Amino acid sequence: MNNIKNVKRTVGKDLLLVLALSLMLLPNSLHATTITTIDDRWLGWVGCWSPKEVQQTGQENLASLCVVNSEETNALEILTIVNGSIVERRAVGLNGARKEITSEDCSGTEAFTFSDDGRHIFLQTELLCDGGQRKETGIMSMTSPQEWLEVRAIGMGGQTIPWVLRYGIASEDVFQAAGVEEIVTRNTRLARLAFIAPLTLANVVEAGTR
Repeated sequence: MNNIKNVKRTVGKDLLLVLALSLMLLPNSLHATTITTIDDRWLGWVGCWSPKEVQQTGQENLASLCVVNSEETNALEILTIVNGSIVERRAVGLNGARKEITSEDCSGTEAFTFSDDGRHIFLQTELLCDGGQRKETGIMSMTSPQEWLEVRAIGMGGQTIPWVLRYGIASEDVFQAAGVEEIVTRNTRLARLAFIAPLTLANVVEAGTR
């Protein structure tokens, strides 16, 4: 039985690596397409999320993310929380529009688009950093009502690096740092259930058509 479990874990990790490597083969430019009902599609993602490593090891220096509806800008924002403080705010463009961002020592643009079925989010980031240009292509997928998966291919300096991270619902401290309540509405729970979908190579192919 233990051997079977080990095989399943290995297969799962291998598949994620294949997905990340497949992202490397996509064209450099993923063209955003017009989408509708973006607010409804983002509903399941609203809230605060921490990498599984934070939940398992307590390493608060790892960044958590909060997807919030900002009252100040009347728009959707993604907040980066580190050690109980907001260190970055990224506006989410409507209809796949690119938004200017500043991340660490880099600046550039970022765009989010949805898959045709609305269950996956495609991400494309182009940044100019001190060390040169950096391009990131990624896919975000809800794997359960309490967890989502992000797979990225990060290109910089002529090299492309696969990157995989799982996020789970963050602790109360993260919600407080973001200034949002830890209350999950019925609509949010239903949205998360509706958006659950496995990440497959077909999704990577679809990302390449954007």
